[in-house]
Amino acid sequence: MVGIAFGVMALTIVLGVTSGFQDAFQKRILGLYPHIVVLKRAGEFRDYEPILEQLNEVRGVQATTPATFDDMMMAAGVHRAGAVIKGVDVESVDEVLNIQELLLEGSLESLKEDPHIIQRGDELIVEGAVTATWLTLVASEKSTPELFIDDRSAPDPGYARVALIDPGGGDDRRSVTLSAKDLPKGAAEGLGDTLTLQPLTPGVLGVTTELKAGRWALEASDEVIELEEGTIVTLVLGPKDAEGYATMMVEPARIPRKDGVAMARLINLQRSKTLTLSTQPNSKHPEVAPGEFTSYHEVSATLPGLLIGTALAKRLDASLGTKVTLVTPLRGIDNKMLGSYGMAPSSARHVVTGIFESGFHEYDVRLGLVNIAASQRFLNRGKVVRWLEVKADDVLRVEEVKRRMTGALDPYDMATLAGRVNGFDNKLARFVQSGVRDTGHEPSTTFIGGVRNAIQMVNLLKYQETDFGHRPRYRLIDWEEMNANLFSALKLQKVVLTIFFLIIIIVGSFVVVGSQIMIIHEKGPDIAILKAMGA
Repeated sequence: MVGIAFGVMALTIVLGVTSGFQDAFQKRILGLYPHIVVLKRAGEFRDYEPILEQLNEVRGVQATTPATFDDMMMAAGVHRAGAVIKGVDVESVDEVLNIQELLLEGSLESLKEDPHIIQRGDELIVEGAVTATWLTLVASEKSTPELFIDDRSAPDPGYARVALIDPGGGDDRRSVTLSAKDLPKGAAEGLGDTLTLQPLTPGVLGVTTELKAGRWALEASDEVIELEEGTIVTLVLGPKDAEGYATMMVEPARIPRKDGVAMARLINLQRSKTLTLSTQPNSKHPEVAPGEFTSYHEVSATLPGLLIGTALAKRLDASLGTKVTLVTPLRGIDNKMLGSYGMAPSSARHVVTGIFESGFHEYDVRLGLVNIAASQRFLNRGKVVRWLEVKADDVLRVEEVKRRMTGALDPYDMATLAGRVNGFDNKLARFVQSGVRDTGHEPSTTFIGGVRNAIQMVNLLKYQETDFGHRPRYRLIDWEEMNANLFSALKLQKVVLTIFFLIIIIVGSFVVVGSQIMIIHEKGPDIAILKAMGA
């Protein structure tokens, strides 16, 4: 009995330890990886903001955030290491992942990019700028100077990028409608021949619009703007009592950049005040008269932040404040980065601002976290993400949440079904028409001809899964599927340990049963005597 008790105690302890270890391991894993990942099956994942809003309305979804994920080489001094750099949205990532709890040094806030303007009299000074960012400062009569972060990635071939800035402030920002002139019909890529531009939000890498190169007219004022291929055009609206735009700036997309500096330009919409833009030390500060603007000038900037794992920091001999170089082979082979500038630079400088420990060596030795805007700038792909990360209300019921998300993202409604039924009906009608094609149905009175027609009809019905099957645009992967190998190993370990300590219980049980059998055999003669005496 004591042996059985010890066996049960050992088995209970082992099950408790392994289950606790699995829960702790799961918590560590989910500190860096989300409950559910949403990937786009084809093409680049652009314009993901509406998808995020749609997912946030699904029952069971607690929070969402975008992310990039790229393999790179990391260098610090003479040390080198391969790494996976993940770009995170600092504003929303803490609601999905538990990165802050895993940090041993530094903070998640160190990845923020928060450039701002300080005005001293007639001088405007940019502080908090990040290396390789492109900033536009707008000073108007009715609002304080505003700062916009430009998207400098090259447009697609045959297109120009257009950005709209309205310094009016607040919810009164105006939109502008452009109409195509001297362009083929449908030049606005499925949006018709007219397109409404929404103004950018200050301080945010705004969503710009790519338009076919050519002549476009502003419908309100009939002004015509010429969009040249590969250029970036910025329209800045003037006061509300003025028609059209105050100025239009055209910049080439491929402007070289330097490490340690940011580029800034000033647009002065004030009517009677000359302003000065503060640039690099020992440089001439440009004066901007009312109604004029400057080209880009270099301003002082800091390096973007980087969070790395403990094992990766040890391999690179890095600590807080260490400057690290990221190198990737992806730049230079991008069709947007061809040419003398595109083929040369393939590195970016960061500074270590935090060190985390996930408890899993594979993550701690390879993973680095940067701001998603810095990752997009470095790889010159604009507002493109690898996937969207989702946190569910209950981590053990992600399958239910996945089904709801699939229904919201890729609904298979009655209209789609009816359209595919009509398509199949037309295909069947063409098939039964004799003489239309070699595989068409041909009337036959022979056995062989009947078999041939039957086989063709079976084949027609067999491959209708491609017509009626669900063809989702997005793929959803949960945390168990992403880490299937790890959790399968943990489950196998638990099974093996359970079997091992169960043997102790089985052995103890055989001892108890054997002892009872021996007692019965020993008492056999006594029982026989008692029965003979009439018991």
